[in-house]
Amino acid sequence: MSSYHNSREACAYIQGKVVNIVPTNDPNYNDKYDSIYNHGYGEPAGTLEINCRHKLFPFTPGVNVNNMTQYNPKEAIRNGNLQQKQRYYEHSTRDAKKRLKVAEELEDEQMIARTKTLIAARQKKLREYIKETNKMYGKKYDILTRDYVREQVDTKYLKNDKKIFLKKRLTMNIDKQNVHLQGTMEYNRRVEQGKDPNYKYYGTLYYFYQKIR
Repeated sequence: MSSYHNSREACAYIQGKVVNIVPTNDPNYNDKYDSIYNHGYGEPAGTLEINCRHKLFPFTPGVNVNNMTQYNPKEAIRNGNLQQKQRYYEHSTRDAKKRLKVAEELEDEQMIARTKTLIAARQKKLREYIKETNKMYGKKYDILTRDYVREQVDTKYLKNDKKIFLKKRLTMNIDKQNVHLQGTMEYNRRVEQGKDPNYKYYGTLYYFYQKIR
């Protein structure tokens, strides 16, 4: 079985070893080697299951030699958890880039500017996280490496994202927006309210609206 310096818990204690691919009660089970069924095989979070990178290679006792690197299981689990946090930062960066693509299609300059700032901030956070993690734990080798592919946007989903964004815009409370638009009935009503001494925002709102006119 292949081995990595970062691993899920189900794989950490069996990776890099010669393994049985049958249960312990199977007639072909070899008791010299551990079984993948002892490590969650067949379950979503188990070894060789969902999102697992490990691979199996043919092995004949007495003929083949196991040259797989042997990693400390606890360190591999820790490194795997550190990598999962990196994946979170990559996902958040990718999400911001999707917003930018939608904003560019909508020609929303304000949203474009805000999103570019957001992307830069998230990329900086990712860089710092990788750097600090390697500084803290990477004595023999880098625990984490920048994976730019994971930060890229899959354009085939952009049309749907654009529809969702437009739907949110269309379902916004128009009355709330009109309060800030000069010439609308809601705007004029709020200005008049600001003149009333009994209104909770008396004076402040009136002054503000007069100032922006």
